[in-house]
Amino acid sequence: MLMLLLIAMTAPNGAATDTDEKVHISADRVEIIHRKKQVEFTGNVLVKRGGLTLSCERLYGQYDGQELNRLQAEGAVTVQRDNIKATAQKAIYQKDKQTLILTGMPTLTKNGSRLLGQRILIWLSSERVIVEKPKGTFDLKQLEMLKSNSQ
Repeated sequence: MLMLLLIAMTAPNGAATDTDEKVHISADRVEIIHRKKQVEFTGNVLVKRGGLTLSCERLYGQYDGQELNRLQAEGAVTVQRDNIKATAQKAIYQKDKQTLILTGMPTLTKNGSRLLGQRILIWLSSERVIVEKPKGTFDLKQLEMLKSNSQ
């Protein structure tokens, strides 16, 4: 469902990534603490890779060697790819579990349909999604298309 920045940045041989694309990032400030293996971008953070865009106020990462193994985006988090958009106040990606957890009024939108909940969990390797306490608005045309495609 969502091929988010987090997998695009951290899984160099994942099927869902654009591995030949470079990551472009801008922010008001970056701090790198090598001995703690941490990096933090703050203020107007914008990350682009291929057709994927992430914006937030703070992006914090922990790395091991050359790979980021945990990322946390905070403050007006928006992730967009094609016609799918996710928003939240906080997003946490854990590479070892291949999960993305959205909290703080998380919302998924696609083609006029909108799903929000208390917490949204996404397993990137299986495209499994769990929405806790879901509420939604759905485009009836999309639901009819899903129904006809599953028959």
